[in-house]
Amino acid sequence: MNLIRTLFVAPILAASLGSVSAQTIIGAGNFVSTGSNQPLDATSLGLSTNSPGGLWVWGAGWSWAAPQVNATWLGGVQNAVYLAEENTVASLTLGSSGGYTKPVEFTITSSIILSGQMSNNVGLLGFWSVQPTQSNGASSLANFTGFTFDETGTLRLYSGGTDTGLSASLGTVSEDVYYTLSYTVNTATGGVSGITFGGNAVSGFSTTAFTDSATSYVGVASGGHSRVGFSELTVAAVVPEPGATSMILIGGIGLVLHLRRVRRSA
Repeated sequence: MNLIRTLFVAPILAASLGSVSAQTIIGAGNFVSTGSNQPLDATSLGLSTNSPGGLWVWGAGWSWAAPQVNATWLGGVQNAVYLAEENTVASLTLGSSGGYTKPVEFTITSSIILSGQMSNNVGLLGFWSVQPTQSNGASSLANFTGFTFDETGTLRLYSGGTDTGLSASLGTVSEDVYYTLSYTVNTATGGVSGITFGGNAVSGFSTTAFTDSATSYVGVASGGHSRVGFSELTVAAVVPEPGATSMILIGGIGLVLHLRRVRRSA
């Protein structure tokens, strides 16, 4: 009887537990360099989906280094947002607003390039508890919770602006090459999972840092003495498909009926 029960229930539970989908909260990309500079601050440039309804905010950095999509005649990255000077932040609100409710679990993804115009570049992808505003000399790491990576091929985890001491080796990280960094956070536990860099899984990070308040704002930034660009930024909720919930219910009903039949025949 145990074998029959396993054969009946296991496929249903496996299908239900493995069936999830992503609902895009923020989608940004398709930045196109034109004949003139396109400033990012206070615009919806490149945003295809932005449920919280916010606009890009330029943070930290320096007054002469606004994030922008470069003109075609300028140096630096093209067809991407150029964080042209050290400690520049491009962020968006992630908090609940209007008819939008911030999910508990979501995945953040961005394709980031370290510009060869500087050395020892550092790229940031993650969250801020307080949205950085432009202030000369301010650090992009202030109130930052997320990951940094640099040309030494090291991925580091920060919590509230402090280096946690947790890191991982990424191998070779070259200048002027896009690398996709992605990870999933759960604001109920503060945990992080599914970390990938350049399509490769990265392990060794255990944290409770990604709380609801720590993830109020999301974005990409450059570290000190860095020039960085990004061609996309996506935040997607991890949600069960409607079919998954139905399959769980069907599996439970089937199990109950099966157990009743077993008792009656005993």
